[in-house]
Amino acid sequence: ITGPVAVFACAIGLGIALQLVMGVIIAFLRVSTVVVSLALYLVLDGFNTVLLPEPAGSAPNWLSNWGSESHLLSPVLYTLIGSFALWTLISRTTFFRNVRLMGADARTAYASGLRLVPTRIGAHVIAGVFVGLASIMYTGLLGSADPTAGTSYTLSAVTALILGGASLAGGRAKGLGAVLGALDIWLISYVLGTFN
Repeated sequence: ITGPVAVFACAIGLGIALQLVMGVIIAFLRVSTVVVSLALYLVLDGFNTVLLPEPAGSAPNWLSNWGSESHLLSPVLYTLIGSFALWTLISRTTFFRNVRLMGADARTAYASGLRLVPTRIGAHVIAGVFVGLASIMYTGLLGSADPTAGTSYTLSAVTALILGGASLAGGRAKGLGAVLGALDIWLISYVLGTFN
């Protein structure tokens, strides 16, 4: 798979499939979202290590220069703008308000007639789209396949979300806040790296 359309379709499809499995486990077995996320992360990390024990391969030619800092108007910027546009469209729907209500208080959402299982699974499917887009951006940044590259980002990602105003209990998060939290983490590491 090397063409842009095929890579985007494969990455987004795999992201949706992964999140669909997570959503079904969380919705039907009523396991905590954090527990399922970390458990599936560990399973995938082990699977990646078995498939590819060390970094190898290379990204397709059209993707290999996405991580370069040569110019501002890059495909990464367009993907980021497209992601914000998609998030803006989703955040204006009734479904989004239902997800926020469910995250804030599932009992109140259930009492008000909200169908929790389809809403939870739908939220995970939408998250899968963003997971797929993020995986493409990260592959472009690395320029190859590295099964151990994501390990250092687990705590950073959670920290960025919390700095951006997301609640660990759920029901309160903003896309722009997540980006600003990630920017904060990057600035902190940049400043600390600059001063050694």
